[in-house]
Amino acid sequence: MRKFTLSRKKEKMLYTAFIGCGNLGAALVNCGVQSGIEISSFRLSEPRLECRYVITKRYGFSFQSTSNVVRNADLVFLCVNQKDIPTVVTEIRSHLKPASLVVSCVAALPLQALRDKLPGKNVIRAMPSLLNSIHQGSVVFYGHTRPSFPPYQHLMKFFGNTPKLIVDSEDKLETATVVSASMPAYWAKILDAMITRGEKLGLTPEESSFLLRNSFRGSGNLLFAQDLKEFQRRGDSPGGVTERGLRAFDEFGLEYLVGEVLESSRERLSEIMPVH
Repeated sequence: MRKFTLSRKKEKMLYTAFIGCGNLGAALVNCGVQSGIEISSFRLSEPRLECRYVITKRYGFSFQSTSNVVRNADLVFLCVNQKDIPTVVTEIRSHLKPASLVVSCVAALPLQALRDKLPGKNVIRAMPSLLNSIHQGSVVFYGHTRPSFPPYQHLMKFFGNTPKLIVDSEDKLETATVVSASMPAYWAKILDAMITRGEKLGLTPEESSFLLRNSFRGSGNLLFAQDLKEFQRRGDSPGGVTERGLRAFDEFGLEYLVGEVLESSRERLSEIMPVH
């Protein structure tokens, strides 16, 4: 008697193109690798030799022209500067597959403006951050597309366990740029200032960095599921060291300073947003 075995149909490989492999593009490449996406399905384009070197050294990728990387790509990440968009669009417009999905990670470039430059193409916006390279932080999406659309499903798989938020307005996406995507740099500046102050209070640079970096990492993990005001109260022993420090934050206007930082960043987004 002949035996028959059922073979599972091999899943079709979807190809991902990265146009621009600077800090954000490189973080997205690493995010896809961490999610288990087959790296042989990646196609990369980047004109700067120093950026190519970093990624090639780590993963062994080779780079191609912008028009070549999108020819067979199902998912296309745009991670270039806004000023480079006219050139990039001219290079890719006639080479995009009809069923591809273009994901713009370009800050302050309205979705409709890009869709007008790529008529008939599937285009959405995303606001990832450098933290996505380790499946931390969050990624925000804006722009309608079918959930059953294979490239969209691939996009969700690409970000793996990274927390995802879909917003219903472009204004919310721009705000997310300020309060989320820019946050790693803001935290780095605050941490750097605290390390410097630790040195002035008597620690060596190595000691100050060791203590504050580890406290910073642990605090983030601990605070994630906590009520922030309640956590402050629990660590705020009456008449203690922490109480004095928290009072100084209030006296020197921490809330005002944070507001000014975020408002200034949001204002800059409005300045660089093209008139549509």
